[in-house]
Amino acid sequence: MELSYIRMLVEIFRTVDFLKVIAITGGPCGGKSTFLKMAIKLLLDCGFKVIVVPEVARELIAAGITPWDPSWKSSKNFQKHILLCVLQKEALYLEAIKDQDLKGQKVVFLCDRGTADGAAYCGIEIFEEVLKELGLTFADVLDRYDAVIHLVTAAIGALDYYVMDDERHETPEEAAELDILTRKAWHLHRHFTLIDNSTSFAEKILKAIAALRRILPMPTTPLEIESKFLLTNFTSGMIPEGTESYDIVQTYLDRDDRPGIECRVRKKTTRGTSKWFYTEKIDTEEHGQRAETPDQALSEEEYLGLIQKFNNLAWDPIVKTRYKIPEGEFMIELDVFGGNLEGRVTAEVEFKSGEELAAFVFPDRFGPWVDVTANKAHSNASLAKHGLPATV
Repeated sequence: MELSYIRMLVEIFRTVDFLKVIAITGGPCGGKSTFLKMAIKLLLDCGFKVIVVPEVARELIAAGITPWDPSWKSSKNFQKHILLCVLQKEALYLEAIKDQDLKGQKVVFLCDRGTADGAAYCGIEIFEEVLKELGLTFADVLDRYDAVIHLVTAAIGALDYYVMDDERHETPEEAAELDILTRKAWHLHRHFTLIDNSTSFAEKILKAIAALRRILPMPTTPLEIESKFLLTNFTSGMIPEGTESYDIVQTYLDRDDRPGIECRVRKKTTRGTSKWFYTEKIDTEEHGQRAETPDQALSEEEYLGLIQKFNNLAWDPIVKTRYKIPEGEFMIELDVFGGNLEGRVTAEVEFKSGEELAAFVFPDRFGPWVDVTANKAHSNASLAKHGLPATV
């Protein structure tokens, strides 16, 4: 491959001013996947175009190109091809974006690992040899990113939560060593942020989101802003005729591997057709505001499997019918509960900003109501785990 072409791949990000490129890295089992999901939703909600650049090493290994293959002519060649693939993939994605009419929209590349990660796996000295062969320096591979966010492996500071699985084969000791080597590879970047395990996992993810906010100009509002109202004298006649509705069965999961994060699966049935989803949420300190992942679509088999694996039999599923009722520029989601919560009716309204939330007045036509937004005893998760609260 011509060195001039490789140099072009390195320089290409410097030719645009509408793009921020952020590397998300860290040791195994650090929370990278959870953070990426929440970061994507946050950025989309704030009006950014988000491009996720997948981890290249995982793709090559899945394709059968592995670092442990004895037929490599040199032990450093695997890392050379990893680096070339990263450079080419990131450049290809940029070229695709440049062929779109963005109408002034800002673009964020979230890179699942990046160019310097290879140094953690082959050693900095060998990695520098690879760079020299390609006519590059360490500064070249660091400077292409506007920022780096490193989530420390659970093996350092949260060992009880370190999990090995089909895709994560490293022992805790190996994971800790890889984490430290990855830090050494990236720590000289001008905007390197280390997110450690000195807090709960939920707070760790919120710290990573706060780091993202420092990098990108965006509103200070979190991903989900809403108010919840308990309707105390509801009748079915309050629902306008022809209102869209669907049935929900919502089951909360008891996951020790996600401490501090509310995990749930949901079955949504519309006109006899069901779909299944998985969602995670984290409370923030702001009134009515939570960070959440986008709903992840599941197969029925996956849905039932999660319930079987993480179900707490003491927690009741939430059964309800949801009605979507327009109210000016807002949408009221009115839930009529069934099962052991028969007779309970609540309404939720989502907002784009804290200012909208503060200015909204819930309509009187739904009868008497109580704002229970800040009362966690009225959350669906609390209702599932503890039943109806003694008082409003």
